Amino acid sequence: AKCRWWSESQKTHHPIIVTSVDVVKRRVVAHFVADHSVWKTVPFSHVGSNGPLRPPEDHVAATKAKTKKDDGTATPPWYEQLNDAESREEVKEEFKQKKDNAVATQERRRYLWQQEQQRKADEERKRREEERQTREMAAEVERLRILEKLRVEIGR
Repeated sequence: AKCRWWSESQKTHHPIIVTSVDVVKRRVVAHFVADHSVWKTVPFSHVGSNGPLRPPEDHVAATKAKTKKDDGTATPPWYEQLNDAESREEVKEEFKQKKDNAVATQERRRYLWQQEQQRKADEERKRREEERQTREMAAEVERLRILEKLRVEIGR
């Protein structure tokens, strides 16, 4: 696609041709028309009317000259869609982060529930042990009472 490169040092536009768009690395590679051996790599965020990689002059003029509203049937140029792609990526990242947070919260709740169950089981085990010791002591007291009673009867 033909576009323009804004040279901040020269304060002028240079015609360029976009040779590739890398959506994975989120960048555009463009070569200068005057010298095809010179190229620039530009992140998506620097593409558009505010960045160095700008739409062709005829597109800018046509956009400014347009007085009637768009009927929505024209396909916008590819460079106008780059920010939309970035926004979609941000939305996807936010969704993934919310999902990860929800999973982490669920894991924390499960862990706390397991801890509570373990605490209850430990308390129950302790209570049963105390009851067993109490029964054993009562049985020992009863045994000693019976022995004393037998001694008294034999001793008579």
